[in-house]
Formats: sequence, structure tokens, C-alpha cells
Amino acid sequence: MINVLIQAVEESLKSVNLFHSGFGDKSVKQYSGGMRRRLSVAIALIGNPKVVYMDELSTGLDPMSRNDLWNVIKKAKKDCTIILTSSILLKARYSSTRTLTIMTDPKHKGKVEKLMNKLSPSIYRFYSVSGTQKFILPRWEVGLYDVFRVIETLRHSFPVLGWGLADATLEDVFIRVVKDAQVFYDMGQEG
Repeated sequence: MINVLIQAVEESLKSVNLFHSGFGDKSVKQYSGGMRRRLSVAIALIGNPKVVYMDELSTGLDPMSRNDLWNVIKKAKKDCTIILTSSILLKARYSSTRTLTIMTDPKHKGKVEKLMNKLSPSIYRFYSVSGTQKFILPRWEVGLYDVFRVIETLRHSFPVLGWGLADATLEDVFIRVVKDAQVFYDMGQEG
């Protein structure tokens, strides 16, 4: 069993040009970013998986390494479904919200919420502790300009101790995709 595992690891390292180049026995700490990416691909393909998700696969690779890595992917896709993702593109396409965090003195909590609600009736506060408030903003109703305008308006009224705007996480995006797929499936079952 151990020999089979060793053979699978060696073949996988060879496929991404990390075996013969003398890096097979070195610590990953000594690898460059591109080499770590190639190692990640090698690890993902060990054991003949049926499905592999890969994110921004060739980022940081030189043209020759990029070409070699794509050849490995082309070979692997004969026996495996490979799903290439890009977190930026997925978030842009499937994320419908952003999260705005605003930190002020707790006495200004009501003023902050009132101003946020003026932007859109779809905005809602989901967190409020000691002057830190978090709001869910509908991405297609509230633009970045609107957010900056609100922050500037607040700063003219009282000190804003800090603020931040974040896109949905990849987990949020995948949950939305699954929910949309379930709705689509349920609609098909009704007809």
C-alpha cells in the first residue's frame, strides 16, 4: 500500500515538473509561489478524483510553466471533471450583497441607521454592538459612490472611528448558487 502511495506521489510530482528538478525532497517553504501552485495541482490530482475545483490556476506562473500546467490539466480532464473558478468573477456574478461595517460612538447608532435606511429600503442592520454596526447592502441598489457619500455625510456630523466594505464570501456565493439550483430543480418538478 505504501509503495502505491509513493508511486502516485512521484507520478504527480513528475507531471508538474517538481520531481526531477530536485524539489521533491525539499520543504514547501523553499518553493516559489509558482512552484507551490504546481504542487497544489499535483496534490489535487493524486488518487484519481472524479471532481477537482481549481481557483485561478496559472496566476504567478511564467509562460513555460503555465503551458506545462495546462497540459497536465488537459491530460487529467480525460478522467476527471475539473471546475475552474475565479473568486472575483464568481463574486461579481453571483453575489447580490455587500457588508458595510461602521464604527462610531454608540450614542450615534440611531443616526447611522437612519441615514443607511435612506439609501434603500432593502438595507438592513444585522449586527450592532458597542457602536459597531453591520449592514447588508443590496449590490444592485447601492453603489460604491453611495457608500462613500454616506461615510462623508457621517464624518461631517460626528467622528467615524472606522468603516469597511466587504463583498460576499465565496461561501455566501456557493450557498446562493445551491439555493438557485434548488429553486430551478423544484420548478422543474412542479411542471
